Amino acid sequence: MSISSTSISPSINSNATTPNYGRLTHEKPPGLISDFLTLSDYIACRNTSKNLNESIITTHTLLLTPIPQAVVGLISGYLSFKENFASKRTSKEFNQCILTKDSQLGTVSIHEFKSVEQLISKLAAAKASGITIRSLDLSERTDLTVDQLTAIVKNCPNLRTINLSCCKQITDAHLEPLAKNCTNLHTINLSDTNITDAGLQSLGENCPNLHTIDLNFCTQITDAGLEALGKNCPNLHTINVSCTKITDAGLKSLGENCPNLRTIDLKYCRLITNAGLEALRESCPNLHIITTPSG
Repeated sequence: MSISSTSISPSINSNATTPNYGRLTHEKPPGLISDFLTLSDYIACRNTSKNLNESIITTHTLLLTPIPQAVVGLISGYLSFKENFASKRTSKEFNQCILTKDSQLGTVSIHEFKSVEQLISKLAAAKASGITIRSLDLSERTDLTVDQLTAIVKNCPNLRTINLSCCKQITDAHLEPLAKNCTNLHTINLSDTNITDAGLQSLGENCPNLHTIDLNFCTQITDAGLEALGKNCPNLHTINVSCTKITDAGLKSLGENCPNLRTIDLKYCRLITNAGLEALRESCPNLHIITTPSG
């Protein structure tokens, strides 16, 4: 059976507003993206990307014109990190138009890769292509070395969010290169790691815009660590210190240095008293969620 080479070129209104198929809603844009792929690219992308196959590509696939800038970035938002690179290799249109200098990928998860070395290689390629990585999920890796984490974060200078929860081997030595290379860090999850007050001091000194931090079950941190963090991160908004050994003194210091604090989790902080809670409320008038030490 032969396939007709006849193509249908849809009219493009440069003044028209691009439909808002936001990354958060993940609404399907019927025909929009597939309309800008050649038949060969359509087949290649269907075979390459599960997400593209299920969510974006439709049966309406008869266009041979270049992808307009209005669509750039929309497609990559539906793909995982690995699928973006796979599509880049298989499709000329994807290579030229989707992975542009202004592209920003969603969360890159280490669980998508067979090894840490493979992740590092892909992140380096992304950086070389001008692709911005803003979120990393490295959770539950029990073998991440300091050198490996250093290589990872060096390729993500604009990182905003990182999840290191349940990485029990993470220590202060890991936090130093992270803090120095990712100074725009906004959110970090360090729950169930082996960091100490020294790690929090390094984080605070290098990441003054820190907004959210999870220190649940970080049993080695003390009031001194909270003081160092608070003094350097005055705009701290959310913190979880449940299952730690902080006392009223730590709360007092945190409240004095972070008046905009809105959320704090204090479950199973047995050394906290009502006096510490009242002092924190007085210093942070906008504090609207607080979990009592009794859990």
